[in-house]
Amino acid sequence: MKIKKEVLTDYINKVSLGGAIPTLNLDFGVDGITTRVMNTGTTAMVLGALKKEAFTEYEALGELFIKDSTMLLNALKTFSDEITVERGTDVTLRLSTSDREVNIMLAEEKICPNLFRDKRPDIKPTTFVVADKSLLNLTLNDMKLLNVGSVTFTKVGNELTISIGNENEHDFIKNVLVCEEEGDAVVSVAEYFKEAVSSMSDEVTLHLGTDMPVIIDDKTEFIETETFLSPLIKFED
Repeated sequence: MKIKKEVLTDYINKVSLGGAIPTLNLDFGVDGITTRVMNTGTTAMVLGALKKEAFTEYEALGELFIKDSTMLLNALKTFSDEITVERGTDVTLRLSTSDREVNIMLAEEKICPNLFRDKRPDIKPTTFVVADKSLLNLTLNDMKLLNVGSVTFTKVGNELTISIGNENEHDFIKNVLVCEEEGDAVVSVAEYFKEAVSSMSDEVTLHLGTDMPVIIDDKTEFIETETFLSPLIKFED
């Protein structure tokens, strides 16, 4: 199989949340690659697909298991332009060009407890927002500025407020986005928000509800991912 290194790198980056999810399945089916994984704490989940049209040559290899997504990402960085992807042996994945070859040991399914084998969760958000990565990167910078680990999305009608910190209690920042879509929602997220934003495309759709998982819908020409982030439930004293 042959594919541009940048496309495969983008896919691995998205489904692993930049390497934050170490073990992955790459299921080479008839329509392309699918990946369904969670983090070990089950606070984040990614469902991904890489279309076979992304490859100039494609073969349905079946399901392969990656034991270290960061190592795979770093290996991909050492190539340029188009690479060949193939099964080296029963236990290796081979990445190569005419003058370079990297063989990566595959894992067994039993050491990948974070694979998601169930049906897609039946979550019914109440609204959605199309958001630029620049806005979410600004939010990450605000979180760093205030040394805050969570962010709250509040949507009332067609206005989304992204809040960092506690108003009237601590340092507080908010960013406001006027949307086309109506609908109300209030939800906070913490774990893996940074990793999800860092690995996403320039524009994504956020599906929001009240105290339910935030779903980040990310679609490009060849890649589709849904990232589910568990809500941070705040208990009143």
